Amino acid sequence: MPNLKLPVRYDNLSQQASTDQLRHIIEPVVAALDYFDATFNHMGVVGSGQFLILLGRSGSGKSTFLNTIPFFRPKAFVSRIPPSLSHNAITRELMKAVSCAPKTGIEVKIIIMEGREAVGEVSDKALDEIVHRLNQFLRSTQGKDVIFVWPCTDHALATRLANHAKRIGAEALINIDQPILSFDGLTSERFIPVANKTVGLLNNSATLTDFGFSQKELTDLSAESATIGAFLSSLGNAWQRHHATVSRVLQKRRPTHLWIIVAAGNDPVGDVVALTRGNDHTLDLARALSCTQGNASKGIEKQISSSGSLALSIDVRILHLPITTVLPIVRSFAAPSLASQLQRLGLVIAKVPTKAKDKLKASSLVNFLKGKTIPMQLARGRKADRETANQFNIIVKFAQNNDIAINECIAEGLRAINMRGSIGTEDPFGENETARTDILVERDDHDYRIEFMWRAKATRGLIADYALKKLLLYGRALNILT
Repeated sequence: MPNLKLPVRYDNLSQQASTDQLRHIIEPVVAALDYFDATFNHMGVVGSGQFLILLGRSGSGKSTFLNTIPFFRPKAFVSRIPPSLSHNAITRELMKAVSCAPKTGIEVKIIIMEGREAVGEVSDKALDEIVHRLNQFLRSTQGKDVIFVWPCTDHALATRLANHAKRIGAEALINIDQPILSFDGLTSERFIPVANKTVGLLNNSATLTDFGFSQKELTDLSAESATIGAFLSSLGNAWQRHHATVSRVLQKRRPTHLWIIVAAGNDPVGDVVALTRGNDHTLDLARALSCTQGNASKGIEKQISSSGSLALSIDVRILHLPITTVLPIVRSFAAPSLASQLQRLGLVIAKVPTKAKDKLKASSLVNFLKGKTIPMQLARGRKADRETANQFNIIVKFAQNNDIAINECIAEGLRAINMRGSIGTEDPFGENETARTDILVERDDHDYRIEFMWRAKATRGLIADYALKKLLLYGRALNILT
């Protein structure tokens, strides 16, 4: 079953993404960066390090902002002091944090006090001891290029810290005019773009549309959220609601995969790639919806929460089968009666089972059935000449009236290459078996339901419409969609 990966806390996010990946999704909080710039400039004037109190709501993105300052200020280095630290050991830990910085290329070292954001977590005696030791360190040679940051969620603690700092170190230790930096985080209009970038990074290039979120729902959730953290949390809760009904229905069934195979005379690899995402060629629901305005698209959009969950749950993919692969398969594995009919229509029947099997083994369909991946462009093969395209169009014309017979050729080809599992055609599907699947491959306790789109020419819009129609058909058969 699909799972939305959308961590609310920075520590969890940083464990799931590399630094380079994080650079693509983290956005600057300009006002806070300006304050840090001013603090750094002030350090040069007074000749010592500075103490900075950062006050913001839980979930406002304080940790994310602090830990990613080097993304926007490359000459800054960030280190953290763990929450388990005894106040008596602060000088040792400060020295340790400073020693971790690179020896060259760094102008300012930012050290963050972790895990002490509220009043109940620090006594007055401990505060006094910490600020005294901090003042001594920031005046020393080792501390003159350090900004020590204490994040707070509690205004009372921030005020106590500021009072201690002003009394002990005055302007040499802290900005007297603005001792507390009020941190609001990202503005609400950035919530949705940031969430979408994060979802794409951690969920195989998916968008929030793929997880069943309409623009209206996203806008409403954003308006109701005071912070980016609250918004991300609300998305996680909403996803659980989206997925509940779909999950209950599918838990009663074997794991199901719905794969759309596009076999068209113009070999539309580019269009198939444009409608999919990731190495698995998963349906890109948002892109498919944007490419067609048919009834299927409207039906999916009206039920986007269930549609998105269903598409992910049944692994909807769009794959391409080149016509240079289809022709030898049909020629080699057509039943005698079908071969005669196709021959009368002008198809050259020349059995080439070895070539057919090699082509089929190299296809994305077979590779995916075996749990492998194959780049779509490699699966394409060489561009077909006009005569090959004409021969393929004979198959398409026949399939318009009897695709079952053509699909059986593909099924027979799968059997010929000893594809493990049971292979059948026209298999009934759904709560009342109201839908039928072109080819069913039962393998490793999974049902791979394969639907073929036979066309002389297929455009991006036609492929999108076909895929959405199949999603709607399967959803209705399961009584999930209407």
